[in-house]
Amino acid sequence: MYTQLLTSAPRGPLENLQGEALLCYTLDCQSEMLASGPITRATAMSALAMEVAYDCALLKLCAANGIDTVATDFSHPANDRRRLEAALKEAGIDLTSLAWQWKGPHA
Repeated sequence: MYTQLLTSAPRGPLENLQGEALLCYTLDCQSEMLASGPITRATAMSALAMEVAYDCALLKLCAANGIDTVATDFSHPANDRRRLEAALKEAGIDLTSLAWQWKGPHA
């Protein structure tokens, strides 16, 4: 089911992003996803939308950095997310460290 959401999700602003713009968008999506937990009272639909947006960005960032990814292999989102984040870290892109430094588009 989740893989169907990923493969059918509209790409919107993600479609033409590359390089640093793609990395910044991915960090924005990650931040929004992490901030949409139960404490913030985000609805289930909005939380799911934020997860899908982050995962789409993560998949594109991985592909842009030569990491093989296929949305249809994304059957366990939390595990797959960690796997791809670890692969990016091995490629020199540590999203966790960058997230601590990231001020976002409104800083």
